[in-house]
Amino acid sequence: MYGIVYTRPCSGDSNCIQPYLARRPKLQLSVYTTTRSSLGAENNVDLVLNVEDFDVESKFE
Repeated sequence: MYGIVYTRPCSGDSNCIQPYLARRPKLQLSVYTTTRSSLGAENNVDLVLNVEDFDVESKFE
């Protein structure tokens, strides 16, 4: 995950690919949990955290 969020800076080459997160897209973070070892249906999970406007640059607890 660290490599996706914190990429190396571009060296200035015109063919440089900018990371997706550099555009500051609107993101949502959802965390689910389950007590089952295998998931057969979506109703086997419980939503434990939902952040509608998730900012990867901001700290949250």
